[in-house]
Order: sequence, then C-alpha cells, then structure tokens
Amino acid sequence: MMGDKQKVLLTTLMVLLAAKCAPGAEDKASKSPLDELPAHITRVTHFGQRADFSHDGKRILFVEKTFGDVYEVDMETKIIRPMTHHYFHEGYTRGLYLSNGDILLSGARQFDVKNPWASRSDKNAELWVLKKDLSAPPVALGEKCSEGPAVSRKRMQIVWTQGGEFYSGGIVYEDGKPKLTKKKKVLAKKDLPFQCNLETQ
Repeated sequence: MMGDKQKVLLTTLMVLLAAKCAPGAEDKASKSPLDELPAHITRVTHFGQRADFSHDGKRILFVEKTFGDVYEVDMETKIIRPMTHHYFHEGYTRGLYLSNGDILLSGARQFDVKNPWASRSDKNAELWVLKKDLSAPPVALGEKCSEGPAVSRKRMQIVWTQGGEFYSGGIVYEDGKPKLTKKKKVLAKKDLPFQCNLETQ
C-alpha cells in the first residue's frame, strides 16, 4: 500500500508528465522570450548588463559581465566599442556617464578568483574616472564604494555607499586630473527606524 507522501509524489509526477506531453508544450519550452519581443522593445546587444544611457540618449554604456570590461554602444549605428581595453584592470561592476561625458567606474584593484564577490564590497571596490577620449587609464578618486554609485545628470556630483552610509561629493579637475571634493555624509542606515542595506544605485 502507498502512503500519503507516495500518493502526492506520484500525482505530482503524473501532472508534470501530462503537461509535458500536452500539444504545444515542447514548442513553448524551446522558444526564448527574445523570439517574441513586443514591437516597442529592440535588442541592442547580445551581451552585457547594468546599462547606463548617455545624457543625450544616443549611446549606452554597459559592463560585459560583473567584474568585466566596460563597453559603449552607439544607438544609431549599433557599433559596440570597448572602453576599458586599453589598459590592464581587474574588472568593473559599474560604468556611468558623468555630466561632462567622462565615465565613473566602480571596480577593485585586485580580484580574488576564490572570493570574487569581495571585489564589489566597500572594502575593495573603488571609484575611478575615465576620460571620455580614452587617452589614459582611469584615475582613482580615493574612495571605496559598495555596489554601484549614482551620478547627477546635470552637475559633476556623485553619491556612493560606504560602510552602510551614503556619501555625496563633487568631482573637479586640477591640471586635467579628476579629484573628489566636498565629501559629505548624507544618510546612515543606523539612523533609520528599520533595518535595511543601503545602495545608491
């Protein structure tokens, strides 16, 4: 005799088998959502994540993968160009357009293959500025950042998370090199009436 657990298991298996054998079931399983995109959605690339639109909407900046290179795609031509191939780095988790067109990057100086997620924590990930003309490697701003920062579309102002707190600051250029100024704590999670993790993105 079968017990209740065996009856439930057998019934579940029969339902799953019947669903798999139903007309059209195999056809649906073999289709990708990309095969039936709505008319207002267009696939731009075949790879990438964490997209950021340029201020004029003509380009999209994205990372190929977490801890990867940063790329830019031109929306008119669909040409994809690498933005961080011209120097050695350990991979980035974010790339964002600053209001002047330069690029704010978040990434660690060193990458640990055995513990990759440490590279996106505020103990290891740093903020960098890459010139839009790609004439040199990025310049470190001297600040650590958990996950991704946020940028102003109109001013050279950024916000980032560090140690469970939001900070804001401005970016200025001295002798052509970016520098962070006016760092200010904006919010601390310990001051909130509930528990949460803070992320500026």
